[in-house]
Amino acid sequence: MKFLKKIIVVTLLLFAFQIKALAHPHVFIKTELVICFDKNGISKLKVKYSYDKMFSEELKQYFDVNKNNIFEASEIENIRTKAFSNLINYSYFIHINSRGNKIKNGNVSDFTAIITDNGVFYSFTLNTKIPLSKAAKVYKIATYDHSYYLDVTYKHNSIKFDNTSNYTYTYKIIEDKSQAYYYKQIYPETIVLSIKKK
Repeated sequence: MKFLKKIIVVTLLLFAFQIKALAHPHVFIKTELVICFDKNGISKLKVKYSYDKMFSEELKQYFDVNKNNIFEASEIENIRTKAFSNLINYSYFIHINSRGNKIKNGNVSDFTAIITDNGVFYSFTLNTKIPLSKAAKVYKIATYDHSYYLDVTYKHNSIKFDNTSNYTYTYKIIEDKSQAYYYKQIYPETIVLSIKKK
């Protein structure tokens, strides 16, 4: 009987391991975020994605047509249309909710792509308008790719806030089990922001 129980436990462990082994991201992104406010609430999110060196080299090889190690205006537009605009179908890897209710991202502006010594990065603005009041509310801002083809996480100490004088807020970053994805095996890094008007 003990032997049978041991076989069952080992089988379950192997099954769990196989599910986790299926998770195989091909691209790695570090996300930086500036949460911007105006008189009404959260006016926009300024986002920066830093890509891993391998994928950065692929972007350079394909889009840096004249091989001068600079993305020029026409090349940036080519990147925007061919290697960025489709991310709208993935919420640009930025997922916002309050009490479990998803908040739709706004339109995107100010897109650019830049080559640096550390790799390629994208930057853009999500014009997501979220009204705030004197009643405190909690918002979650998670960064992830639900397909787990890309591993998207926050860069350490990269979350910033702009124009906050009219607001009181606290925040922390957690691995949010309530938003588990990819066979419920991966917990996204999530900003938990508690905020209200003064």
